[in-house]
Amino acid sequence: MKYAFPGQRNGEVRVQFKQTENNKYKLVIADNGVGIPEDMEIDTSGSLGMNLMRGLTNQLDGTFFIENKKGLMIIVIFSQSSIDKNHQ
Repeated sequence: MKYAFPGQRNGEVRVQFKQTENNKYKLVIADNGVGIPEDMEIDTSGSLGMNLMRGLTNQLDGTFFIENKKGLMIIVIFSQSSIDKNHQ
């Protein structure tokens, strides 16, 4: 939030969570902020936000994707079995 809307700019954040096919879940977090810098290497970034996303996704045995168009959209996909396995 701090970086997405600099200068006290108003913005919108959308969170969506739904079950898809084959007992998979999809979490989408999107905003209409400034996005991330074009020169930022997402795969190798050591930023706190990227480390948190990688850690969450690894714990869920899932995958995540980032779209940096008209704001930022993060999509996390994981399965029901990964939730069951992590809570036994």
